[in-house]
Amino acid sequence: MLDYVFNGLRDMGFDDVQTKEDAKLVVKSLFLKKQIGSTETGEVIEIIRDTASLTKEEFNLFIEEVQRWAATFLNVVIPDPGTALQAF
Repeated sequence: MLDYVFNGLRDMGFDDVQTKEDAKLVVKSLFLKKQIGSTETGEVIEIIRDTASLTKEEFNLFIEEVQRWAATFLNVVIPDPGTALQAF
């Protein structure tokens, strides 16, 4: 998945995305944000969850969200895990 996102971002002119790790940080910042609130002060801190902390269901949802975003924003089709795009 990250290969597709990386190449799509680069093709869209996001030249600061230099590595696949950069591409991973982009999708994590878009789809894995979580707010943690203080019951004492009401202050809210936003964190970015790590993919390793996701349940299987959460990870599958994450992949689906990235696939939809990539198709819309990057014009890139990311195949489902375990499948490959066929060349025509």
